[in-house]
Amino acid sequence: MWKYLLALLMLCHGLIHLMGFVKAYRFARLEKLNLEISRPLGLLCLLAALTFALAVFLMLRDKEFWIVLAIAAIFISQLLIFYSWIDAKWGSLANVLIAIVVILASGFSRFHKVFANDARNGLSAKQAMSEIVTENDLSLLPLPVRQYLKYCGVVGKPLTRNVRVEFEGEMRDKGKNWFPFRSVQYNFYPENTRLFFMTAKMFGMTVPGYHRFVAGKASMDIRLFGLIPVVRHTGAEMDVSETVTIFNDMCLLSPSSLLEANVQWQLVDELTVRPSLQTGAFQSLRCYGLIKKGS
Repeated sequence: MWKYLLALLMLCHGLIHLMGFVKAYRFARLEKLNLEISRPLGLLCLLAALTFALAVFLMLRDKEFWIVLAIAAIFISQLLIFYSWIDAKWGSLANVLIAIVVILASGFSRFHKVFANDARNGLSAKQAMSEIVTENDLSLLPLPVRQYLKYCGVVGKPLTRNVRVEFEGEMRDKGKNWFPFRSVQYNFYPENTRLFFMTAKMFGMTVPGYHRFVAGKASMDIRLFGLIPVVRHTGAEMDVSETVTIFNDMCLLSPSSLLEANVQWQLVDELTVRPSLQTGAFQSLRCYGLIKKGS
């Protein structure tokens, strides 16, 4: 919604600048404009209008360069307003409103770019061609694990090298109100990398957060509008927590990745296994997994 409101404001503001161009080239009589406008100044008015329009076009197409154009348009516009202050001083208010939104959008864009670059690097990394999973690949696994992978249909399909998942829903802290969120997640194997970027709405404000798990080290960074730090966490406890999360992802989202993961399986009984996952930081995740026989 904010994009369309901002687009309307920027377009209207840009069209008002056209009045200076029209008066400078005498395309129409504009008696309410008291100041005489030269032709070079009229061209500057046209440039401001076109820059605002192009910024709107790129913004609606989700092109990050719109921020640069919007800043340039605001700068040109304010110079023109200072020149014709008596006639155009209220245009400064529009420039201030546009500038505030542009600053907030710029903060979110820079924050999101960290995640986007990490994801791009993961996708562009040279990876060997995925091998097709065969029955023989499962032969050394404990019976409950073999049955689970067969149930998931991994046999006859390529090994999973990366996963992209999108979520949309609501969450809340204990005892607090629900708030909506959207997220995009990338997992890369066999590096066991997990990149999770979430955008939440709290009290009408955008609160993006980035959970990053690379080489066994986890971090969480949440910032209001991508600018103001709200929560930042790292450390051994989070490393273990994210290890549990990525192992859960492997089991549910990409079962064939278990074949290449550094997992040691200990058979407890015909229904239970105890896996031990080694990450890049040589941390160990130990948990019990119950898989019904024949499922």
